[in-house]
Amino acid sequence: MTKSALHLSKNILILIILVTSISSCKKVNEVFMHVSIKESNNIVVSQKSNGLTVYFGNINYSIENKETQPYLDKLQKVTLNSFTYKIKHFSGNSNNLKTLDLILNGDVLARNKNITLNRNSNTSFSLEITDKNVLKLIENDLFSNQFSSIEYSGIVTSNQNNIQFEIEINMDISITATDLEYQ
Repeated sequence: MTKSALHLSKNILILIILVTSISSCKKVNEVFMHVSIKESNNIVVSQKSNGLTVYFGNINYSIENKETQPYLDKLQKVTLNSFTYKIKHFSGNSNNLKTLDLILNGDVLARNKNITLNRNSNTSFSLEITDKNVLKLIENDLFSNQFSSIEYSGIVTSNQNNIQFEIEINMDISITATDLEYQ
């Protein structure tokens, strides 16, 4: 092998190493964001007579905000770090909130029975959903829809007054999206 051929082979080898190194050093193409959702609905159940009364409604929520809006069509992953819900600002007869169900797209997220709250109390009833399968249902819904609604329903009983309370949901969410500058 001649000296020029050896030099050319050496240069080609250096070029191959350089091209491989450059192509493996890609720019970071992900953006990470944190979203906190806190939504609530006030429920008033009119008592008609002695007996059970059904209540129901929806709590709407969205991961869209000023920070996330440009990235919603570039989502890679939505992780629900925590989901809590509360019943608060209760007024009415004590021991009359018989059931509360939270439902997403027909799937029961949580089911509670015989919730004890004191009349005109500042105390609240608070629970966290920790079941990984339930959290995954909510994550998938957030990833697919970005705006959604959780249904709530239940039964109350009172023989004296209307019943009023507030249901609040809280979600702590991490979002991964493709960087807008990475094309």
